[in-house]
Amino acid sequence: MTDHIGLGDVFWDDSFRLALAEGPTAPVSGLGLLLGRLAARDAEVRFEVPKNLSKTELEISRGQQTTRIPVDLRDRRTIPQDGSVDRFGLSQKPLLVNSVVGFIGPEYLYDGKEIIRAGLEDHFCGKLLGLPLGVDVCYTNHAEADQDDMDNLLTLLAAAGVTFIMGVPGADDVMLNYQSTSFHDALYVRDLFGLKRAPEFDDWLVRTGLAGADFRLAGDAGLLPEFASRLIA
Repeated sequence: MTDHIGLGDVFWDDSFRLALAEGPTAPVSGLGLLLGRLAARDAEVRFEVPKNLSKTELEISRGQQTTRIPVDLRDRRTIPQDGSVDRFGLSQKPLLVNSVVGFIGPEYLYDGKEIIRAGLEDHFCGKLLGLPLGVDVCYTNHAEADQDDMDNLLTLLAAAGVTFIMGVPGADDVMLNYQSTSFHDALYVRDLFGLKRAPEFDDWLVRTGLAGADFRLAGDAGLLPEFASRLIA
């Protein structure tokens, strides 16, 4: 609900009714919020309805005005309590978000110190929000930064529990003209901090012979000619 007139308002159950056979039915949500001037609030309005009800109307009243909204209940489902769906019955899809921290360049972050600070700030905010936030540890070629700054940021983020980083061949994104992290950087932080890969990825590496029983990458150079066939094993 949003107050547009600047006088404040009350957001409560009495403004809502559901049209049933026995007449308008009041909510059971116990909603009662005081809305400030030009403010907006979200809230839930809950009703108890018969199991066989398929269609109805939601009445919303404010002052002398009443609006009726058609409601179709034919797709009603019992909402499981195992966390697989949200409170509206929608599937919970995992979020995957990424901060490309130094990509904009010195117009936004001038040098390596500012990029390091911003990368750690983004990671911190991701943790506060409960997001699986990854960081593209990167800088543009015209920024006052170098790969030593990125190595520092990469190490700090790994120590802070970053969710993921980028893997760009040679750490050089030739299309977008900026420097990032390469696959060997992931190997470095895993070895330094004792981090593990995703279990499914580890199983695939062992199955294809690219990693040994200790899950470290195999150093057998003779494996390379057979690599293509092992990819589909």
